[in-house]
Amino acid sequence: MCRRSLSAALLVVALGRSAAAQTVDVEAEHQRGVALRNERRDAEALEVFRGLYERTGEVRALARVALAEAALSRWVDAEAHLQRALGTADAWVAQNRASLEQGLAAVRQHIGTLAVHVNVAGAELLVAGLSVGTTPIGRPLRVAAGPVEVEVRAPRRGPARRTVSVRPGAEVTGLDIELPPVEAAPNFADATAPTPTSDPTPTLEPDPAPTTAPPAFEPNARRERAARRATLETLSTTSLVIGGAGLLTSVIGLGLRESAVSTFNRNGCLLLGEDPQSFANGYDCAERYSQGETATTAAIAGLTIGVAFAVTGVVLRAVAPSSTARRAVACGPSTTGVGVLCGGRF
Repeated sequence: MCRRSLSAALLVVALGRSAAAQTVDVEAEHQRGVALRNERRDAEALEVFRGLYERTGEVRALARVALAEAALSRWVDAEAHLQRALGTADAWVAQNRASLEQGLAAVRQHIGTLAVHVNVAGAELLVAGLSVGTTPIGRPLRVAAGPVEVEVRAPRRGPARRTVSVRPGAEVTGLDIELPPVEAAPNFADATAPTPTSDPTPTLEPDPAPTTAPPAFEPNARRERAARRATLETLSTTSLVIGGAGLLTSVIGLGLRESAVSTFNRNGCLLLGEDPQSFANGYDCAERYSQGETATTAAIAGLTIGVAFAVTGVVLRAVAPSSTARRAVACGPSTTGVGVLCGGRF
């Protein structure tokens, strides 16, 4: 008897310690979730409170789940969980009822009511990408206010997608959707073949030979073409003349330079350093040196200008329109029967 009493006493003590340890763990988890909420880590806090509610079923955990969902803009879930918590007689809820009801009012400012009517029964209804059941839906749906995407699917019916703007508050936003029937594909096997004609080989008529109309005579186009050619030829000739003058100037400059250099060397001129005015020995060295420099500059300039204008003249001549005229000659016997007469168009 004593042994049984002792065993029962030890069991009660063990259960008490286990309950105390569980109470400490629950409180520690609540504190951890609250700390995460204070750090704005609401997604992590939601997981903590959700785990607490699944393990303990505490209304306090459920209320804190709802508050974390509201912080994450999960308005519909937050409203449902707050309503469930406020509908209990829990002591913690009674102590915090004012703040919980205030939070519920703030959540409802982001929620509206949507009523969807579909012309087909048994169709799947999806709201914001989530399936909410099959039609007919016997109750209005609580959804987040704002634009909401609604999709309806049904067998042998074309799908329908609508986007409706749901207003927050108690006003119900209605939406009517009609699913069109899917038309059956035509059965081509039942189509009757066309009755063949009495003459299975049709008569093929030769295609008429294409006729080519003679080109129209365009005097204005010819005049414009001739004027353009004349202009380009004038510019080409002018460029070639200027280019030839430049090349001639270059040749003359080179000749004068050679003459000045020959005289400079023949007079025994010797340039001292890099100063063109400092010469050793010689006669008339500075003048000859200056003539050589001037002739070199003129030769280079003439060559540059000559090449540029010569190339321009050649290009203008190449792009000028052709002046080829149409000519035609025809011959035949004379009216007298003697000899041949020829006529032409030029």
